[in-house]
Amino acid sequence: MIAKVLNWLFGNSEPIETTSYIAVICASLVILSAGILGYTALFDLFNSIGLFHPALAIFFPLLFDFAEITAAVIVLNAKLQDEDDALAWKAVLLFTALGIIANIAHVLYAYFDGRINAGQGVLAVFATTLFPISVALVTHLLKSVIARQIARNKAVKTLNALLKEIFEKRTESTQLDEQMAHQKREIIDKQAEIEQLHEELAQLNTAVEQLKAMHQKAQTGELAASKAEQQAYQLDGLLAAGKTLTAACEMIGISPNTARKRLQMLNGQGLSQERRS
Repeated sequence: MIAKVLNWLFGNSEPIETTSYIAVICASLVILSAGILGYTALFDLFNSIGLFHPALAIFFPLLFDFAEITAAVIVLNAKLQDEDDALAWKAVLLFTALGIIANIAHVLYAYFDGRINAGQGVLAVFATTLFPISVALVTHLLKSVIARQIARNKAVKTLNALLKEIFEKRTESTQLDEQMAHQKREIIDKQAEIEQLHEELAQLNTAVEQLKAMHQKAQTGELAASKAEQQAYQLDGLLAAGKTLTAACEMIGISPNTARKRLQMLNGQGLSQERRS
């Protein structure tokens, strides 16, 4: 049976929250019981005054009970708001003291009225003073429970803030890693472009060197000799194809005398003379 009750209390919620709920419920029962028990003594005390209508006696104990409960609630609310509860706590102590004084006055009145003896008076003082004191003690205990709950909530908020900051830092680190990887890829691409530009530059340098070499050949007559050899081979091909010398000369664009010189070059004659000319 006890195991079932404990499982019902703690099975579906956090133990700290469950015990806090139990403390609040028990404290409410204590305050209610103290109010009911103290009500009779204060009601009888008010009627004993004899100055007011008896029907008004119901409001006298309610005045003490609600005033003390209101002050206690304000204390708890101030603690929940993390505000100063000194004034409200002083009010709780004040009405607790007034309740004790009222209960003692009621006992003394009953003793002198002959309704109780000295022994009963001592017991009555002990019993009736417990009512307001229990309200003050329960208020103090609930205040401690709330203070601990606030401290736990602050610790949880701090932990959540730290976890959030860690997550943000990890996200930033991941983004930085991605940016670094992207920059590395860009660097590799730029290096490939630079290598390609170097190759193109090398090709341009080679082309420039070739142009320089051709220019030097042109200046020394080698280029002219190469052109003369080309014309000689063209002329030989046309003659072999059945063309006449005159027709071949017109097609190549040279004179018959030049054509004869080109043919002599093919036979190994006049090449050195052509180069000198």
